[in-house]
Amino acid sequence: MQTLAMVVIASLVGAAGLGQKLLFSLQQLQVGKAVEQGVAITLIAVVLDRMSQSYMRRIPAHREAGKIPHKHLLAFGVLVIAAVVISRFLPAVLVLPKDLTFSYGAPINQAVRWISRELFSYVKPVRDTITIWALLPLRDFCLWLPWPVVLGSLAAIGWVLGGLRLALLPVALLGIMLLTGFWTQLMLTVYLVASTTVLSILIGTPIGIWAARRPFAARIVNTICDTLQTFPSFIYLIPVIMLFQTSDLSNVLAMLAYATVPMIRYAQLGLKRVPQATVEAAVASGTTPFQRLVKVELPIAFPELLMGINQTIMMALAMVAITALIGSQDLGQEIYKALPGADTGRGLLAGLGIAFIGITANRFLGAWAAKINRNLGM
Repeated sequence: MQTLAMVVIASLVGAAGLGQKLLFSLQQLQVGKAVEQGVAITLIAVVLDRMSQSYMRRIPAHREAGKIPHKHLLAFGVLVIAAVVISRFLPAVLVLPKDLTFSYGAPINQAVRWISRELFSYVKPVRDTITIWALLPLRDFCLWLPWPVVLGSLAAIGWVLGGLRLALLPVALLGIMLLTGFWTQLMLTVYLVASTTVLSILIGTPIGIWAARRPFAARIVNTICDTLQTFPSFIYLIPVIMLFQTSDLSNVLAMLAYATVPMIRYAQLGLKRVPQATVEAAVASGTTPFQRLVKVELPIAFPELLMGINQTIMMALAMVAITALIGSQDLGQEIYKALPGADTGRGLLAGLGIAFIGITANRFLGAWAAKINRNLGM
Protein backbone atom coordinates (compact mmCIF):
# COMPACT_ATOMS: atom_id res chain seq x y z
CA MET A 1 0.00 0.00 0.00
CA GLN A 2 2.63 2.52 1.03
CA THR A 3 4.80 1.56 -1.96
CA LEU A 4 1.96 2.39 -4.35
CA ALA A 5 1.30 5.62 -2.45
CA MET A 6 4.89 6.64 -3.24
CA VAL A 7 4.69 6.22 -7.02
CA VAL A 8 3.76 9.89 -7.52
CA ILE A 9 6.54 11.03 -5.20
CA ALA A 10 9.00 8.94 -7.20
CA SER A 11 7.85 10.66 -10.39
CA LEU A 12 9.34 13.92 -9.04
CA VAL A 13 12.77 12.36 -9.52
CA GLY A 14 12.10 10.86 -12.95
CA ALA A 15 10.23 7.60 -12.32
CA ALA A 16 7.89 6.68 -15.16
CA GLY A 17 4.47 5.05 -15.01
CA LEU A 18 1.08 6.09 -13.66
CA GLY A 19 2.70 8.32 -11.05
CA GLN A 20 4.38 10.44 -13.71
CA LYS A 21 1.16 10.71 -15.71
CA LEU A 22 -0.78 11.66 -12.58
CA LEU A 23 1.71 14.40 -11.67
CA PHE A 24 1.57 15.80 -15.22
CA SER A 25 -2.25 15.79 -15.14
CA LEU A 26 -2.25 17.68 -11.84
CA GLN A 27 0.19 20.26 -13.15
CA GLN A 28 -2.10 20.81 -16.15
CA LEU A 29 -5.21 20.81 -13.89
CA GLN A 30 -6.63 17.93 -15.96
CA VAL A 31 -8.81 16.70 -13.13
CA GLY A 32 -10.56 13.94 -15.07
CA LYS A 33 -7.34 12.31 -16.22
CA ALA A 34 -5.83 12.65 -12.75
CA VAL A 35 -8.82 10.87 -11.21
CA GLU A 36 -8.63 8.08 -13.79
CA GLN A 37 -4.93 7.54 -13.11
CA GLY A 38 -5.47 7.74 -9.36
CA VAL A 39 -8.26 5.16 -9.54
CA ALA A 40 -5.95 2.86 -11.51
CA ILE A 41 -3.30 3.05 -8.78
CA THR A 42 -5.97 2.48 -6.14
CA LEU A 43 -7.34 -0.60 -7.93
CA ILE A 44 -3.85 -2.10 -8.11
CA ALA A 45 -3.47 -1.55 -4.37
CA VAL A 46 -6.90 -3.05 -3.59
CA VAL A 47 -6.22 -6.16 -5.71
CA LEU A 48 -2.83 -6.75 -4.08
CA ASP A 49 -4.32 -6.16 -0.63
CA ARG A 50 -7.14 -8.63 -1.16
CA MET A 51 -4.82 -11.24 -2.65
CA SER A 52 -2.31 -10.97 0.19
CA GLN A 53 -5.05 -11.16 2.83
CA SER A 54 -6.59 -14.20 1.13
CA TYR A 55 -3.20 -15.89 1.00
CA MET A 56 -2.66 -15.31 4.73
CA ARG A 57 -6.11 -16.67 5.61
CA ARG A 58 -5.99 -19.74 3.38
CA ILE A 59 -5.80 -23.20 4.92
CA PRO A 60 -3.00 -25.36 3.50
CA ALA A 61 -4.51 -28.19 1.50
CA HIS A 62 -3.16 -31.72 1.70
CA ARG A 63 -2.80 -33.29 -1.73
CA GLU A 64 -4.52 -36.59 -2.18
CA ALA A 65 -2.70 -39.42 -3.89
CA GLY A 66 -3.11 -39.48 -7.67
CA LYS A 67 -4.09 -35.80 -8.00
CA ILE A 68 -2.06 -33.31 -10.00
CA PRO A 69 -0.16 -31.01 -7.62
CA HIS A 70 -0.93 -27.29 -7.91
CA LYS A 71 -3.26 -27.75 -10.87
CA HIS A 72 -4.47 -24.15 -10.70
CA LEU A 73 -0.91 -22.84 -10.77
CA LEU A 74 -0.15 -25.12 -13.71
CA ALA A 75 -3.23 -23.89 -15.59
CA PHE A 76 -2.23 -20.30 -14.92
CA GLY A 77 1.27 -20.95 -16.27
CA VAL A 78 -0.16 -22.47 -19.45
CA LEU A 79 -2.48 -19.47 -19.87
CA VAL A 80 0.40 -17.02 -19.47
CA ILE A 81 2.56 -18.83 -22.04
CA ALA A 82 -0.36 -18.99 -24.48
CA ALA A 83 -1.06 -15.26 -24.05
CA VAL A 84 2.61 -14.38 -24.69
CA VAL A 85 2.67 -16.48 -27.86
CA ILE A 86 -0.64 -15.11 -29.16
CA SER A 87 0.46 -11.52 -28.48
CA ARG A 88 3.26 -11.96 -31.01
CA PHE A 89 0.64 -12.35 -33.75
CA LEU A 90 -2.25 -10.35 -32.27
CA PRO A 91 -1.11 -6.97 -30.82
CA ALA A 92 -4.51 -6.38 -29.19
CA VAL A 93 -3.66 -9.11 -26.67
CA LEU A 94 -0.59 -7.11 -25.57
CA VAL A 95 -2.10 -3.59 -25.61
CA LEU A 96 -5.83 -3.02 -25.91
CA PRO A 97 -6.59 -0.69 -28.87
CA LYS A 98 -7.82 2.78 -27.96
CA ASP A 99 -11.08 2.32 -29.85
CA LEU A 100 -11.98 -0.48 -27.42
CA THR A 101 -11.35 1.66 -24.31
CA PHE A 102 -13.51 4.32 -22.69
CA SER A 103 -12.76 7.37 -20.56
CA TYR A 104 -14.80 9.01 -17.83
CA GLY A 105 -12.39 11.93 -17.46
CA ALA A 106 -14.43 14.42 -19.53
CA PRO A 107 -17.61 14.16 -17.38
CA ILE A 108 -15.48 14.57 -14.25
CA ASN A 109 -13.86 17.70 -15.71
CA GLN A 110 -17.28 19.14 -16.51
CA ALA A 111 -18.61 18.33 -13.03
CA VAL A 112 -15.60 19.91 -11.32
CA ARG A 113 -15.87 23.06 -13.43
CA TRP A 114 -19.57 23.31 -12.66
CA ILE A 115 -18.99 22.87 -8.93
CA SER A 116 -16.17 25.40 -8.95
CA ARG A 117 -18.26 27.92 -10.87
CA GLU A 118 -21.58 27.47 -9.08
CA LEU A 119 -20.51 26.75 -5.50
CA PHE A 120 -17.51 29.02 -5.03
CA SER A 121 -19.70 32.00 -4.10
CA TYR A 122 -21.11 29.91 -1.22
CA VAL A 123 -17.79 28.30 -0.25
CA LYS A 124 -15.77 31.53 -0.18
CA PRO A 125 -17.47 33.02 2.92
CA VAL A 126 -17.01 29.73 4.78
CA ARG A 127 -13.35 29.58 3.75
CA ASP A 128 -12.70 33.16 4.78
CA THR A 129 -14.50 32.79 8.12
CA ILE A 130 -12.60 29.64 9.13
CA THR A 131 -9.30 31.06 7.94
CA ILE A 132 -9.66 34.46 9.61
CA TRP A 133 -11.19 33.39 12.91
CA ALA A 134 -9.56 30.00 13.49
CA LEU A 135 -6.51 29.23 11.38
CA LEU A 136 -4.78 32.60 11.24
CA PRO A 137 -5.01 33.23 15.02
CA LEU A 138 -3.48 29.80 15.64
CA ARG A 139 -0.75 30.50 13.10
CA ASP A 140 0.03 33.88 14.61
CA PHE A 141 0.10 32.34 18.08
CA CYS A 142 2.60 29.67 16.98
CA LEU A 143 4.82 32.30 15.37
CA TRP A 144 4.50 34.62 18.39
CA LEU A 145 5.72 32.02 20.90
CA PRO A 146 9.38 32.67 21.83
CA TRP A 147 11.61 29.68 21.19
CA PRO A 148 12.74 29.39 24.86
CA VAL A 149 9.07 29.01 25.86
CA VAL A 150 8.48 26.30 23.25
CA LEU A 151 11.58 24.28 24.09
CA GLY A 152 11.10 24.79 27.83
CA SER A 153 7.47 23.68 27.73
CA LEU A 154 8.32 20.57 25.72
CA ALA A 155 11.16 19.76 28.09
CA ALA A 156 8.80 20.05 31.07
CA ILE A 157 6.23 17.78 29.41
CA GLY A 158 8.97 15.28 28.57
CA TRP A 159 10.20 15.33 32.17
CA VAL A 160 6.70 14.53 33.51
CA LEU A 161 6.10 11.75 30.99
CA GLY A 162 9.48 10.05 30.85
CA GLY A 163 12.17 11.73 32.89
CA LEU A 164 15.40 13.43 31.89
CA ARG A 165 16.04 11.56 28.64
CA LEU A 166 12.62 12.43 27.22
CA ALA A 167 13.01 16.03 28.44
CA LEU A 168 16.25 16.47 26.52
CA LEU A 169 14.90 14.91 23.30
CA PRO A 170 12.84 17.86 21.97
CA VAL A 171 15.47 20.34 23.12
CA ALA A 172 18.14 18.53 21.12
CA LEU A 173 16.09 17.82 17.99
CA LEU A 174 14.17 21.07 17.67
CA GLY A 175 17.23 23.02 18.82
CA ILE A 176 18.98 21.86 15.64
CA MET A 177 16.22 23.48 13.55
CA LEU A 178 16.58 26.66 15.61
CA LEU A 179 20.34 26.82 15.02
CA THR A 180 20.02 26.12 11.28
CA GLY A 181 17.52 28.94 10.70
CA PHE A 182 14.40 26.87 10.05
CA TRP A 183 12.49 27.82 13.20
CA THR A 184 9.75 29.84 11.44
CA GLN A 185 9.12 27.06 8.91
CA LEU A 186 9.14 24.54 11.76
CA MET A 187 6.44 26.43 13.67
CA LEU A 188 4.34 26.82 10.51
CA THR A 189 4.55 23.05 10.07
CA VAL A 190 3.50 22.54 13.69
CA TYR A 191 0.57 24.90 13.12
CA LEU A 192 -0.73 22.98 10.08
CA VAL A 193 -0.19 19.57 11.67
CA ALA A 194 -1.82 20.65 14.95
CA SER A 195 -4.87 22.03 13.12
CA THR A 196 -5.22 18.82 11.13
CA THR A 197 -4.78 16.63 14.20
CA VAL A 198 -7.45 18.44 16.22
CA LEU A 199 -9.95 18.17 13.36
CA SER A 200 -9.02 14.48 12.82
CA ILE A 201 -9.74 13.74 16.48
CA LEU A 202 -13.08 15.55 16.38
CA ILE A 203 -14.13 13.75 13.19
CA GLY A 204 -12.45 10.36 13.52
CA THR A 205 -13.32 9.49 17.12
CA PRO A 206 -17.14 9.62 16.72
CA ILE A 207 -16.93 7.69 13.44
CA GLY A 208 -14.72 5.04 15.09
CA ILE A 209 -17.16 4.73 18.00
CA TRP A 210 -20.06 4.34 15.56
CA ALA A 211 -18.19 1.67 13.58
CA ALA A 212 -17.29 -0.23 16.77
CA ARG A 213 -20.97 -0.33 17.76
CA ARG A 214 -22.42 -1.53 14.44
CA PRO A 215 -20.83 -4.26 12.25
CA PHE A 216 -22.61 -3.04 9.11
CA ALA A 217 -21.31 0.49 9.66
CA ALA A 218 -17.84 -0.96 10.29
CA ARG A 219 -17.81 -2.60 6.85
CA ILE A 220 -18.74 0.66 5.15
CA VAL A 221 -16.31 2.76 7.20
CA ASN A 222 -13.42 0.31 6.72
CA THR A 223 -13.99 0.22 2.95
CA ILE A 224 -13.88 4.01 2.80
CA CYS A 225 -10.75 4.06 4.98
CA ASP A 226 -9.04 1.50 2.72
CA THR A 227 -9.82 3.66 -0.30
CA LEU A 228 -8.61 6.86 1.35
CA GLN A 229 -5.34 5.21 2.38
CA THR A 230 -4.59 3.68 -1.01
CA PHE A 231 -5.66 6.66 -3.11
CA PRO A 232 -2.61 8.70 -4.21
CA SER A 233 -2.17 11.58 -1.80
CA PHE A 234 -1.81 14.08 -4.66
CA ILE A 235 -5.47 13.51 -5.58
CA TYR A 236 -6.62 15.21 -2.37
CA LEU A 237 -5.26 18.49 -3.71
CA ILE A 238 -7.73 18.55 -6.61
CA PRO A 239 -11.07 19.17 -4.85
CA VAL A 240 -9.63 21.61 -2.31
CA ILE A 241 -7.99 23.70 -5.04
CA MET A 242 -11.20 23.76 -7.07
CA LEU A 243 -13.38 24.71 -4.09
CA PHE A 244 -11.09 26.68 -1.77
CA GLN A 245 -8.26 27.77 -4.12
CA THR A 246 -4.81 28.09 -2.53
CA SER A 247 -5.14 28.87 1.17
CA ASP A 248 -4.26 27.52 4.59
CA LEU A 249 -7.68 25.87 4.74
CA SER A 250 -6.90 24.02 1.50
CA ASN A 251 -3.69 22.68 3.06
CA VAL A 252 -5.50 21.55 6.21
CA LEU A 253 -8.35 19.87 4.31
CA ALA A 254 -5.96 18.03 1.98
CA MET A 255 -4.05 16.74 5.00
CA LEU A 256 -7.29 15.95 6.83
CA ALA A 257 -8.56 13.52 4.19
CA TYR A 258 -5.36 11.48 4.55
CA ALA A 259 -4.79 11.81 8.29
CA THR A 260 -8.25 11.06 9.71
CA VAL A 261 -8.13 7.36 8.77
CA PRO A 262 -5.80 6.21 11.61
CA MET A 263 -7.95 8.01 14.18
CA ILE A 264 -11.02 6.15 12.95
CA ARG A 265 -9.25 2.79 12.95
CA TYR A 266 -7.68 3.13 16.39
CA ALA A 267 -10.90 4.44 17.98
CA GLN A 268 -12.71 1.43 16.57
CA LEU A 269 -9.97 -0.96 17.66
CA GLY A 270 -9.68 0.51 21.15
CA LEU A 271 -13.38 0.11 21.91
CA LYS A 272 -13.41 -3.45 20.57
CA ARG A 273 -10.54 -4.37 22.89
CA VAL A 274 -12.36 -3.28 26.04
CA PRO A 275 -12.80 -6.49 28.10
CA GLN A 276 -16.33 -7.82 27.85
CA ALA A 277 -16.37 -8.57 31.59
CA THR A 278 -15.77 -4.89 32.31
CA VAL A 279 -18.63 -3.85 30.01
CA GLU A 280 -20.96 -6.39 31.65
CA ALA A 281 -20.01 -5.11 35.10
CA ALA A 282 -20.84 -1.57 34.02
CA VAL A 283 -24.21 -2.72 32.64
CA ALA A 284 -24.96 -4.55 35.90
CA SER A 285 -24.19 -1.34 37.79
CA GLY A 286 -27.04 0.38 35.97
CA THR A 287 -25.04 2.70 33.72
CA THR A 288 -26.63 4.18 30.62
CA PRO A 289 -24.91 3.57 27.24
CA PHE A 290 -23.51 7.12 27.29
CA GLN A 291 -22.21 6.77 30.87
CA ARG A 292 -20.66 3.41 29.99
CA LEU A 293 -18.93 4.93 26.98
CA VAL A 294 -17.59 8.02 28.76
CA LYS A 295 -16.71 6.55 32.17
CA VAL A 296 -15.69 2.98 31.30
CA GLU A 297 -14.92 2.26 27.66
CA LEU A 298 -13.16 5.44 26.54
CA PRO A 299 -10.82 5.58 29.59
CA ILE A 300 -9.78 1.96 28.95
CA ALA A 301 -9.43 2.59 25.21
CA PHE A 302 -7.51 5.85 25.76
CA PRO A 303 -4.04 4.33 25.12
CA GLU A 304 -5.32 3.12 21.73
CA LEU A 305 -6.70 6.59 21.05
CA LEU A 306 -3.28 8.05 21.81
CA MET A 307 -1.76 5.68 19.26
CA GLY A 308 -4.38 6.87 16.80
CA ILE A 309 -3.38 10.47 17.46
CA ASN A 310 0.25 9.45 16.98
CA GLN A 311 -0.47 7.90 13.58
CA THR A 312 -2.64 10.86 12.61
CA ILE A 313 0.31 13.18 13.24
CA MET A 314 2.56 10.93 11.16
CA MET A 315 0.09 10.93 8.27
CA ALA A 316 -0.27 14.71 8.47
CA LEU A 317 3.51 15.07 8.39
CA ALA A 318 3.65 12.77 5.36
CA MET A 319 1.34 15.20 3.55
CA VAL A 320 3.47 18.25 4.35
CA ALA A 321 5.63 17.85 1.24
CA ILE A 322 2.51 17.30 -0.90
CA THR A 323 0.66 20.42 0.26
CA ALA A 324 3.73 22.46 -0.65
CA LEU A 325 2.45 22.18 -4.23
CA ILE A 326 -0.49 24.45 -3.34
CA GLY A 327 1.47 27.18 -1.63
CA SER A 328 2.17 26.23 2.00
CA GLN A 329 5.09 28.07 3.61
CA ASP A 330 6.30 25.32 5.94
CA LEU A 331 9.13 22.80 5.82
CA GLY A 332 7.45 21.01 2.92
CA GLN A 333 7.85 24.15 0.82
CA GLU A 334 11.57 24.14 1.62
CA ILE A 335 11.82 20.57 0.32
CA TYR A 336 9.88 21.51 -2.81
CA LYS A 337 12.18 24.48 -3.44
CA ALA A 338 15.27 22.32 -2.97
CA LEU A 339 14.27 19.70 -5.57
CA PRO A 340 14.69 21.67 -8.85
CA GLY A 341 18.11 23.04 -7.86
CA ALA A 342 19.33 19.78 -6.30
CA ASP A 343 19.96 21.73 -3.08
CA THR A 344 20.66 18.62 -1.03
CA GLY A 345 21.55 20.37 2.21
CA ARG A 346 18.45 22.55 2.30
CA GLY A 347 16.13 19.67 1.43
CA LEU A 348 17.78 17.33 3.92
CA LEU A 349 17.51 19.82 6.79
CA ALA A 350 13.84 20.49 6.00
CA GLY A 351 13.18 16.75 5.85
CA LEU A 352 14.95 16.26 9.16
CA GLY A 353 12.76 18.98 10.69
CA ILE A 354 9.63 17.06 9.68
CA ALA A 355 11.16 13.88 11.07
CA PHE A 356 12.07 15.62 14.35
CA ILE A 357 8.46 16.71 14.86
CA GLY A 358 7.30 13.14 14.26
CA ILE A 359 9.91 11.64 16.59
CA THR A 360 9.04 14.07 19.39
CA ALA A 361 5.30 13.43 19.07
CA ASN A 362 5.86 9.68 18.87
CA ARG A 363 8.00 9.56 22.02
CA PHE A 364 5.66 11.80 24.01
CA LEU A 365 2.48 9.96 23.07
CA GLY A 366 4.12 6.56 23.48
CA ALA A 367 5.31 7.47 26.98
CA TRP A 368 1.87 8.80 27.87
CA ALA A 369 0.16 5.62 26.63
CA ALA A 370 2.63 3.42 28.54
CA LYS A 371 1.99 5.41 31.71
CA ILE A 372 -1.77 4.97 31.39
CA ASN A 373 -1.39 1.23 30.69
CA ARG A 374 0.69 0.86 33.85
CA ASN A 375 -1.96 2.67 35.87
CA LEU A 376 -4.65 0.37 34.42
CA GLY A 377 -2.52 -2.70 35.16
CA MET A 378 -2.34 -3.63 31.47
